[in-house]
Amino acid sequence: MRSGQEIRLTPREVDVLEYLMRNQGQTVTREMLERDVWKQVHRMTSLDNVIDVQMMRLRKKVDFPGVDRLIHTQRGIGYKMERLAP
Repeated sequence: MRSGQEIRLTPREVDVLEYLMRNQGQTVTREMLERDVWKQVHRMTSLDNVIDVQMMRLRKKVDFPGVDRLIHTQRGIGYKMERLAP
């Protein structure tokens, strides 16, 4: 729930959100998400696109208009969950 609104998340979105919350304030790389959330260690191809799409969908649900953004992109590195001062 955020700002009194229930947010419906898929099981994968819950996993990603939980991981970001456990690492709040720290940059989480795509490699960390691939290893710790997707449980993929040795892949022939990267999951970068899959992770980026998942983050976009999660961000739409969690960071909707009228609330402070929580999920921030660290360009070229990964993602960070934190509430920035206005």
